[in-house]
Amino acid sequence: MPLTVTTANLTGGPATDVKLGPSGSEVSLGGTRNPVGYEETKDFVDSLVSQKKGVLKKRSYRRRFFVFFTLAEVTLDNLQLALDLPSSCLSASTLTVDEQDAQELSCIIEAPGPNSKTWTYTFGKVIALEATTLPQYVEDGESEISIRFEVLQDTTDDSWFTVIEG
Repeated sequence: MPLTVTTANLTGGPATDVKLGPSGSEVSLGGTRNPVGYEETKDFVDSLVSQKKGVLKKRSYRRRFFVFFTLAEVTLDNLQLALDLPSSCLSASTLTVDEQDAQELSCIIEAPGPNSKTWTYTFGKVIALEATTLPQYVEDGESEISIRFEVLQDTTDDSWFTVIEG
C-alpha cells in the first residue's frame, strides 16, 4: 500500500528512478532508499494600519521549495552530482573536489503515487545545496547518500515543478 503523500513523503514510496543533469541530458542515478521529501517556505509582508491592532492582510513575497532524497546507490557519478561539481571534476576513477560555482540541473523523479499510479515529478532547475550524509561504506552491505536541492523558479512559465500522473 503506498504511503500518504505529505511534506515528508512527496512520493508514495521510494522513487524507482531519479534522473539528474543538464536539461535534456539527465542521467539515471537509480532509485531512492526512502520516499522523496520536500519542504516549502513562504515569507510574508503584513498589512497594518494604525487604527487597528491586528494584521489586516498578508501578502506572500517569497516562496522557496526544497526537495531531498537518499540515493540507494553510491557511485562517483552520484557523489559528483551531490557535491554540486561539474563533470570535469570526474575523470575515470578519480573525483577531484574543488571550488566551483553552483550548477543548475534538471531533476526528474519517477515514483509511486496514489491509486497504484506512477507519478513523474519534473524539477526544471535545481541546485544541490548539500550532501547531508556522506556515504558510509558497509562491507557486503548497501551504501547510501542523502542529497538536498533547492528548486529554482522557471522564468519561462513561472513554475517550480510539474507532476504528471501516468
